[in-house]
Amino acid sequence: MANNSSVYGTMALEGAWTPEMIGNLNIVMAEWASWTYYIAAEGDFSADGLTQKFNACGRWAFNLNLAYLHVWTKRECQTKPLLKTAFEQLIAEMHRNCCSISFVYSEEENGNQILRDGTAKIGADNSSLIVASLSEQNCDYCWNEFLKRDFCGESMLEELIDEIIALLHVNDDLSEDTELAIEHWVKENTIPNDDAGELSAEQLAELKLIITG
Repeated sequence: MANNSSVYGTMALEGAWTPEMIGNLNIVMAEWASWTYYIAAEGDFSADGLTQKFNACGRWAFNLNLAYLHVWTKRECQTKPLLKTAFEQLIAEMHRNCCSISFVYSEEENGNQILRDGTAKIGADNSSLIVASLSEQNCDYCWNEFLKRDFCGESMLEELIDEIIALLHVNDDLSEDTELAIEHWVKENTIPNDDAGELSAEQLAELKLIITG
């Protein structure tokens, strides 16, 4: 089974984009958003909105989405005439006007504990979309790096802490200092997507000492 990745970032249209090109891109983007390995913009592009937030599900890694974007779209064009027309016109005009789509993103593969930042640019030649540039940098897979990025890190951290407290059968309200001490321990001794039920007896004993003083 594929190890999917979660991606969040921004897309920006670079170059002389005409209203017709933007309209065709919105048609194509609606197709990209419908796949299992999708790229979904937060809203439609417009003359006043050349930048959009996006999220994606990567096929293993997001760079493979970008590498196969033309092939996947071309395949769907075989049974979708409106998409075929929009896609062919989009490629031709992007090539003619030297236009591109840039991506700035962060990506998480929790199955392999990978966290990376990336930039990419999609352009066009005479007949296809191409990856004009790609740069990625791996980061430490830890809470500090995770919380800097848009992966619902705060809510995940709070959920893990609540699960730990429930596991220790703590019924009394905890002081602010104790809650901060637990949060610090969790950040130092676990990683994002850890399960409270997988903590060792020694780790639970350390947490119990923090709570009981």
